[in-house]
Amino acid sequence: MVNARTVIACICLFFFLMMALTNFNFFPYRGNWVAYTQTTSAGDSKRQIIYTIMVIVALWFSLPTFSYTYRTTYHLKAIALVTFWAILSVSWSAVPDIAARRLVLYIMVLIVVISFTSNFHTTTFVKVLLCATGFILINNYLGIVFLRELSVFEDQGRGATWRGLHSHKNTAGHTNATTTIIWFWASFMFKPRFFFLFVAAASAVFTYQSQSKSAWGALFVILIVSYMFATFCRQPRAMAKIILTLFLSLSFLLIVLTFLSTNDLVQTTTGDSTLTGRTELWGLVLEYIYESPIVGMGFESFWLIGENASALTGIGGWVDHVFQAHNGYLDVVLTLGVVGLAALLLFLAAPILDSTKLKDSPFAIVAIFYSLWAYGVFVNVVESSLLKKDHYIWTLVMVGVFGLRQLVSEAHGDALSKALTQRSSRV
Repeated sequence: MVNARTVIACICLFFFLMMALTNFNFFPYRGNWVAYTQTTSAGDSKRQIIYTIMVIVALWFSLPTFSYTYRTTYHLKAIALVTFWAILSVSWSAVPDIAARRLVLYIMVLIVVISFTSNFHTTTFVKVLLCATGFILINNYLGIVFLRELSVFEDQGRGATWRGLHSHKNTAGHTNATTTIIWFWASFMFKPRFFFLFVAAASAVFTYQSQSKSAWGALFVILIVSYMFATFCRQPRAMAKIILTLFLSLSFLLIVLTFLSTNDLVQTTTGDSTLTGRTELWGLVLEYIYESPIVGMGFESFWLIGENASALTGIGGWVDHVFQAHNGYLDVVLTLGVVGLAALLLFLAAPILDSTKLKDSPFAIVAIFYSLWAYGVFVNVVESSLLKKDHYIWTLVMVGVFGLRQLVSEAHGDALSKALTQRSSRV
């Protein structure tokens, strides 16, 4: 007999993933900039109510195993450090009420992710993830076929870009790129394999048609990176050194690309020396970072903080409509300073430490969770989602990190993880 508590939690998890991956869009097929040009900081009452319900269900589901769910692993300590610093930063924010409200939502999403990843067997969690991403993909294509005027956006200079349920091409691109990766690796785990590969291919087509360059580029990079990590986990001692070296090298490269002038390199590799205006934006953001480089301006206290979309409003041109730095690491330094960035990097390093403990874990599941983590780490060089409340990429990063945490527990045969296997295997 299926456990009623588990069924309710599965339904809640499904809707939570749906909300995250569609960027919480109550009005699908909008194909415009409504969500991104809003200049008010007013809270969304619908969002608040639904996330409150999500937290209640998540805590109720994890209550019998509360001490196990919030066991003091490296992952939890690292994110607790980040959260503690974010809480402190509210005290020096210029808009403490807005910062506090956004911090509450960030904590609520964090609770939901930790509760569900820790109380589902990883196989069951992946099944729910497949259901959510598959359902979104079906609706995206239904929109293209039957509601084309709302699902396809005629972008000047780009032509028709597919949006589907999503309000922006990058949201459509990144959601479908991650869907492609998830279903591709699932084909090594479930049958019939051709079906999962077909869904992955359909999602890849949608990614391409969204014309999101960052999503299309990340798709192939992350497939390779996730394969490397999943393979290296089977040879932990020798390969851990290679992974650490690779991570440190990439980190150094990202810092160089972020803070130094690399116009020639970017022009050669992308054909656009400004990365669609990003390098110009980064220069403007750096000027504000220099005002408070150590502690930052306060959690979520720079963009969309009142009547103006950002402190950059008034400069003129496209900058007036920017709501992020298009670099997650820069945005963290901007709001939480180098202290906050250091704490966040400690959290993002958790999967590297896990690589030595997953030798006997299922290859496909390891690859899926590593891909979610790596996707966020990579894409945040040109997009911004780190610590962004319920942003879909940040949500998937947390799912990846805490999913690997659960895999480690299963691999080590924790008594409670075995009980979770029996409880959720029927779903």
